[in-house]
Amino acid sequence: MLYSMNFGKMGTAFPVPTALVDEHLRLCSAVQLKLLLLLLRTGAAMTDEEIAQQLRQNPADIRDAAIYWENCGLLTVQDGAPSPALPPAQTTPPAEATLPAITREIAADDSRRTVIITDSQRFTRAECNELAARDRRLMDLLQKAQDITGSTLTSVDMQCLTALYAYYGLAPEYIITVMGYCKSIGKLSMRYVEKTAASWLENGIDTTAKAEKQIEYLSRRHSHEGLVRSAFGIGDRGLTTRERAFIESWFGQLGYGIDVIRLAFERAVENTGKLSFAYINKVLQNWHAEGVKTAADAANASSRKQHGTSSTENTSYSINDLENRVFDDFIHR
Repeated sequence: MLYSMNFGKMGTAFPVPTALVDEHLRLCSAVQLKLLLLLLRTGAAMTDEEIAQQLRQNPADIRDAAIYWENCGLLTVQDGAPSPALPPAQTTPPAEATLPAITREIAADDSRRTVIITDSQRFTRAECNELAARDRRLMDLLQKAQDITGSTLTSVDMQCLTALYAYYGLAPEYIITVMGYCKSIGKLSMRYVEKTAASWLENGIDTTAKAEKQIEYLSRRHSHEGLVRSAFGIGDRGLTTRERAFIESWFGQLGYGIDVIRLAFERAVENTGKLSFAYINKVLQNWHAEGVKTAADAANASSRKQHGTSSTENTSYSINDLENRVFDDFIHR
């Protein structure tokens, strides 16, 4: 396919520096390009708020985009202009967590959001070095990333980090936070960092604060799964998605501790002769519905049943009856 301009439909025009195409078109982001084109078109100074309103962008993104052109010498920032601020992550990734990509913008509810379209495009090492030389924050990001890895960054490492920062507009703090998490779980490769960032962004985790909360949640989940592995004697085998969902609901929705969960596991093995997450889940759900909150509640109820005694307090459930019902349901299913 060949593409060429239809000059008959151009109408009025305005000059564009050749350096924009020759030196920067491959390197600048969509927001950076729009910023410069708008200023070239108006021919007058504009505030970041005015530019943001015209382009339907966040003013912080505009201030950050201006840094690139200022460092290149194509843009002058007048005294008294707001100090550049770190941009929030605005990118919404595709369902598949594969990076990097090209971007396009679509209108939605009078706003614009960026959609990543996956392809095999990568910055070259020379382009990464050129960008870093012009952008102090990218240079600092690469240095901090090298400190985290404890070794010299490879070309692939630089490409991934530069794409996350320059192509998707992620704040350096966000990228470093993702890297810290990946290192904590023993998966510190830039490919994994990219996939993690894509997955988090897809789920709306698009700021450093949200990323920190996500890490807290994942740490709790990992701790809970470790407790269950130990109590059930599972070892190192991987948990299925369904098993992970069960564990999360036991600690979260039902609010049980590992002592109650262990007791349900023991009941499952006694009644079925094997480990069954589905059976354990049914036991715990029934206990929760009947008011059993602690392992002591379950032990006391079982003791009253075995000795044929009753209590005037909390006699609305019988653990043995509950277990019999659960076992019957399990067998018939």
